Amino acid sequence: MFVEAIASSRIDLAGGTLDIYPLYLFENDGITVNMGIDVSSRARLTPREDGRITLRSVDTGAEQSADNLDELELGGPLDLVARLIRFYPPATGLDVETENRAPKGSGLGASSSLLIALSVALNELNGTGLDGETLIRYGADVEAQNIRIPLQFNKICAKFT
Repeated sequence: MFVEAIASSRIDLAGGTLDIYPLYLFENDGITVNMGIDVSSRARLTPREDGRITLRSVDTGAEQSADNLDELELGGPLDLVARLIRFYPPATGLDVETENRAPKGSGLGASSSLLIALSVALNELNGTGLDGETLIRYGADVEAQNIRIPLQFNKICAKFT
């Protein structure tokens, strides 16, 4: 048995970085216009009999394994995936395979697309029944940890001054 989820990426038509938390909190009447495109991210989860966690990115070739959830490395090339697995802890061990079709750094929201696909898959696997709005809200928090806000916040704000 496995669970798989796919999420579209987006192209930014206007608004740029205003969709990044917490920047939109500081812009009155800021507008971001995005459009979904046919470039997706995929997350596939396969439960294991043991407590071992394996992470594999098809597009980057990065891999990570840990004997249990607490030993997953944070801060490495699979940081976002590891943070999400810790945030939505599975009841068993897990093989996680991810794939982003949008190139890293392309501006197409590849990390957000992956975040949603993996969140949806974990929600389904764990049977937590969270709605889409809750997944988005939690995802913004996890992504803020991943990109190290508030450390990056000062750099981003400098663009607006």
